[in-house]
Amino acid sequence: MQMNGTRQLAATPEQAWQALNDPEMLKACIPGCDRFEAVTDLQYAMGVSIRIGPVAAKFSGTVTLADVVPP
Repeated sequence: MQMNGTRQLAATPEQAWQALNDPEMLKACIPGCDRFEAVTDLQYAMGVSIRIGPVAAKFSGTVTLADVVPP
């Protein structure tokens, strides 16, 4: 997945960077996320539970950060 675009935040670049690299903050921002744990500095294990009507599903996977350039 590639993400791009811009958003204006009421935070300094350092505050935004810290929030974007906080597993608990990321977990709170992803709907249905029940697990978001650091495996290494650049990799996270995650789990998501979703229910649509009578159908429920659980997914797990890893998130790997690449081309990381801190402010």
